Amino acid sequence: SRGLSAGVLIENGGRGRIDGNTISENATNGCEVAGGAAPLLLRNSVSANGGSGIKVMQGGLGEVSENTIFGNSVAGVHVCDEGSCPEVGGNHIYDSLGEAGVLVSNYATGVFKANTIELIASGSAAAAAAVPPPATEAGGGGAPERTASTTGFLIHSYANPEVRDNEVCGADGGLVTGRGIAVTQHGLGLIDGNNVHGGGLHCGLYISTAGDPTARCNRLHGCGGHGCEAEDGASGTLLDNVVYENTLAGVRVSGASSSVMLSKNSIRDGKGAGVQIGPSGGRAELVGNTFSANSRANVHVTGDGAFATCKSNTVRDGVREGFLFEDEAGGVLQGNRVSGNAMAGVAVTSKARPHLLGNELCDG
Repeated sequence: SRGLSAGVLIENGGRGRIDGNTISENATNGCEVAGGAAPLLLRNSVSANGGSGIKVMQGGLGEVSENTIFGNSVAGVHVCDEGSCPEVGGNHIYDSLGEAGVLVSNYATGVFKANTIELIASGSAAAAAAVPPPATEAGGGGAPERTASTTGFLIHSYANPEVRDNEVCGADGGLVTGRGIAVTQHGLGLIDGNNVHGGGLHCGLYISTAGDPTARCNRLHGCGGHGCEAEDGASGTLLDNVVYENTLAGVRVSGASSSVMLSKNSIRDGKGAGVQIGPSGGRAELVGNTFSANSRANVHVTGDGAFATCKSNTVRDGVREGFLFEDEAGGVLQGNRVSGNAMAGVAVTSKARPHLLGNELCDG
């Protein structure tokens, strides 16, 4: 039966090796690491706990490796508080029922490498089966419904982790609501070398509310929405990523205070625009990227307040326009090579006002 506390508690500098155990159905967290403790958590099965599967807090350290973590109520792994800095690698984390598969918050850091994080498709039969019915309170009132998490990896509140070489999969077959990796509320972080995909993802990488990560060398593909979406005051740098075969824009930037840098990315074969700036404002600097074979404009800047500075990009083989500026959008196009697009290399309409300087426009 469910107790009143965590299954395993390591604190105040504790060490030890927690290896090969089944840690399940505890009232709060499956395992708590706090106060400078630095255990090795290895090859455990951690499931169905009332809080997170593993929570590292208040300066907790240690290594979390090769565990199977599933069906926990808050997060599979939750790292919070300044000074908390575990190494989390090689774990299989799935079917989380709360905020995320992995949650990093409140100034925490840490290295998260080579984990596999799987989301249940929201609204699917699998999600319904994974979420237990709410308990009935005394007196007849029901507890709140729980739903399957739709975020694989969530970073917020000034957390600054390294997220490297993880597989984040949003399952097909349900509502398109998921976010592979989300950086919000002043979250930071290095997002490096991850493979993020799945038709159940509304976006592979989501940045909002002053989130400011560096995302490099990731693959964002096959999402039911955008490859990357930055909105509501987002910042960030996208460098050397491959973004392809997404249902909406490869990258979308919106919101008057959002400003994103894209450099040396390949954004291709999407069903929407390669990159869309606007319509509700947004600024982007696009330098040295390749946009190709997208089904709408390879680069689409739309709406008053939307502005794109585009330098030294290759924009080719689009199903429609190479660049499309419309509805009072602005921008600077300098030194770009624009070729092989089915419609105009650069199209300007509806009081848009870009400046074109030294571009090569050919094979239109």
